[in-house]
Amino acid sequence: MLGAMSEALKPKIGVAAGATVALVLLTAMNFVNYLDRYILPAVQEQVKGEFHLSDSQIGSLTLWFFVAYVLSSPITGWLGDRFPRKPMIVIAALAIAAMNFFTASVHSYMSLNLRHAMLGIGEASFGVFAPALLADYYAESRRNAVLTIFNVAIPCGAALGYLAGGVIGHSYGWRMAFIASAIPGAVIALLILFFMREPYPEFAFPMEGNDPGTEPARLSIQPAERLSRGMIFIKWLLAIPHYIALLLLGIVVYVFIIIGFFAVLITGAWPAGMRNFIVGYMRWTMRVNAYVYLLTDRYPAFSLA
Repeated sequence: MLGAMSEALKPKIGVAAGATVALVLLTAMNFVNYLDRYILPAVQEQVKGEFHLSDSQIGSLTLWFFVAYVLSSPITGWLGDRFPRKPMIVIAALAIAAMNFFTASVHSYMSLNLRHAMLGIGEASFGVFAPALLADYYAESRRNAVLTIFNVAIPCGAALGYLAGGVIGHSYGWRMAFIASAIPGAVIALLILFFMREPYPEFAFPMEGNDPGTEPARLSIQPAERLSRGMIFIKWLLAIPHYIALLLLGIVVYVFIIIGFFAVLITGAWPAGMRNFIVGYMRWTMRVNAYVYLLTDRYPAFSLA
């Protein structure tokens, strides 16, 4: 549901408010994300020496990272379609920073494996949520350029991870390399929390000539050349049977909404019959309101169609 609503509210042209801030912060976090990932290859010889690991053991750290990454990606994708992405991005960024801080205190190979697997979950979360959120800010015509900027951070972060990890590891030890990489990630996560906002629907009435695709729901009424003057005084009386019917049906609608809440939470979709009933109810309500508001002389049908 959230994914469908988000798609309906994406800008068709231009950008949403706060898009530049989001692009800068998310690109910076993506840079740090790949910097963190490539710290280990830069210091792996020191890690091998301290824990007396073989080449296959040091290689399995990357294996378990990608196993966790692949297994968690479908779950994070499901979450990203149904819940606000900003708080989940902040949580993922802080988790990545925490895993790097945790690395400085590990004293066993199993702990190092666990750390690397948890890092894979954090990176899978950010890697799914961030591009989807950027797509909410930018129109289709600009998304290619935006995602190019976002993804340029990947090779740059990886290269700096090798360089910084090697220099810091050589001078201060491999543990300090992970601590140093965790600090910018935590800072950027806090900047995202306080300065980035998710796109929100505008408080505005789209007028004629605006792009109708920016609105998730529309009502079209054919303008009448001439409306009956005498009907002005009795239209609201004629609409009373409709309002009684809609009041009774509204009880059913609210029951369906409660059921639909749990259906969407569990399955990610509305039961088709309930959804069609509610849409028909809304359609009926709008027809009656258009009649009472003197927009048309056509008497509304008693129908959900």
